[in-house]
Amino acid sequence: MKSTIYLGVWMDHSSAHCMQINGMKLTKSTIHSEFTHHEREASLQHGERTMHNKEQHLTAKYFIEIGEEILKADRILLFGPTDAKQELWNILKEDHHFADKKIVAETCVNFTENQQIAFVKNYFELG
Repeated sequence: MKSTIYLGVWMDHSSAHCMQINGMKLTKSTIHSEFTHHEREASLQHGERTMHNKEQHLTAKYFIEIGEEILKADRILLFGPTDAKQELWNILKEDHHFADKKIVAETCVNFTENQQIAFVKNYFELG
């Protein structure tokens, strides 16, 4: 029988800390959005419309990268202090590739890396 792969993703609009648990093995990775403060300032010089289009494009790219990690898991917890997790969840629920995934979004405060791992393990009751 295939073991369940759990994925916790602490995220905001700038980075996503992915914690995948498969059996007793924990694998961590980080995905960064390319829409940084510097990128915002540079694109704003060409106008607000340009900045907004750049933000939408780079945010979509960021969410696609997170989605690629989510496809590897069976049960997914999106958590963090901003609306980014809800924005991603709304996109994923409309995509048939994620139809068989159990995805939950939870709001929480900023956590240290160890607190993030503990939160994920506790949520999935993995000890």
